[in-house]
Amino acid sequence: HPDFERAFRAHMNTVEQTIMFLPCLWIASVYNDERIAAWLGYTWLLARLWFLFGYLAEAKKRSYGFTIASLANLGLIVVGFWGMLPPLVRIG
Repeated sequence: HPDFERAFRAHMNTVEQTIMFLPCLWIASVYNDERIAAWLGYTWLLARLWFLFGYLAEAKKRSYGFTIASLANLGLIVVGFWGMLPPLVRIG
């Protein structure tokens, strides 16, 4: 059934994205400000819900949620690496 196929694809896409999201969230919260990581995590979660409901309505409506979730995940990567940079370049 097409509705089930869209729901299953949206769910599996979220599971795939979670594999990248959780380590990025953890690194950003450990090595940098956990409040920033938390807000980016909330943003990712809300954007994935937006993606899900948009995908269920019509497959073409998923792009805004996907884009915002990707940007939130990119923000987590930047925040995490920015926090990891000083310990990595410390000499002596």
